[in-house]
Amino acid sequence: MLLEAPRKSREVHWMHLQIDALMSHEETEEESCDWQEHWKEDYKQQIEFFEEFLDSKKLQEELQILETSEKLELLTALQYERKKLSGSDEELMPVQEQKLLDRAIDKVSEAAHDEVLTVPEWFVPRYEVQIREDTGSFECCVEGEWNGLNVTLEYGEDMDTVINGAEKWCGVKDPYIVTLHGACHVGKTPFIIYESIRDFISLLDYANNVQNSRKVWKRLLEAARGLQYLHGLGIAHGNITAACVVVGADKKAKIKSNTWEDLPTESSKEDDVYAFASIILEATSSFTIENPDDILPSIENEQQYPCGMNYAAWLIEEMTSSNPHDRPDMNAVVRMLLNVTERERPWSDVQFPELLLHALTCGLRFVLLVNVTKLEWGCVLAYLDVWNKC
Repeated sequence: MLLEAPRKSREVHWMHLQIDALMSHEETEEESCDWQEHWKEDYKQQIEFFEEFLDSKKLQEELQILETSEKLELLTALQYERKKLSGSDEELMPVQEQKLLDRAIDKVSEAAHDEVLTVPEWFVPRYEVQIREDTGSFECCVEGEWNGLNVTLEYGEDMDTVINGAEKWCGVKDPYIVTLHGACHVGKTPFIIYESIRDFISLLDYANNVQNSRKVWKRLLEAARGLQYLHGLGIAHGNITAACVVVGADKKAKIKSNTWEDLPTESSKEDDVYAFASIILEATSSFTIENPDDILPSIENEQQYPCGMNYAAWLIEEMTSSNPHDRPDMNAVVRMLLNVTERERPWSDVQFPELLLHALTCGLRFVLLVNVTKLEWGCVLAYLDVWNKC
């Protein structure tokens, strides 16, 4: 893109200076001056071409052809480039180039009958993203590269939905949440940039394929921790569904936004808790929640729940209470899912480490002392490490 060329040229100049510094003992002064003269000549030609283009009738004709959304995208990109030169960075940019960029902004502003006063911190211009031809793993998504990172682009329907999604999710960093890197809210096809989810599958696909029910509960626990973190920031997801929970190649679950769905007028954390209960039901529908032949008997005394319900059913009952104020918060849900995960752990004579860790979590340290007297502590720690990876 024309407006990006001078900046790229200056980046090349800086890179050559670094190379000169590294090769100062091998490169002669004449060789160093030689490339700088070539660079100055190339840079001068770029600026002259930019000046001619701004004064040409061709620019005016092309601006008239562009749709309003395309003019706004071009104007935002120009302001984005100008914003990069604020403060001390502006001193690195030749005055001539600054004036050319300001002129370009004025011309596009006039043609668009609009102006861009501020550029959001999360804005990423379209030309900085390299789109790959192959499609992504999910609907409305494609894979690409941005700033050297593999990313997934999710296209939106309009500017407002992209802005709302970016404002809400940008800056949220957690191992159990799909990272939003930025967004482009202008142009014909607005999009949001996420970390790459190319190798991810939906939670429901994972649940249908996995044979171990406890692994499904662990993925639900990880997703719950992501929602717990979000609530800790004072943010309600607003429209979390099973499609918002994805499982990566590392077999860990993350939650993502549901930007393009119609959101409730007023979403709350209590609504998220109710919706997450529905996700639990969907994910666990393919297996029996509790089978007495497969479940490790609880070391502590079993609590009795109403109507003969098991613990998981009681958890769902609490999360879907008709009174939102009676629903547990996500901190409590995480604790409950930890309990369910423990109850879903299978037991056999060769799974001593699991009994050991279960005893630890229940605070029965005397059981630990009795069972490990003939074992090296290093072996115990190794067993626990293997268990944690299950």
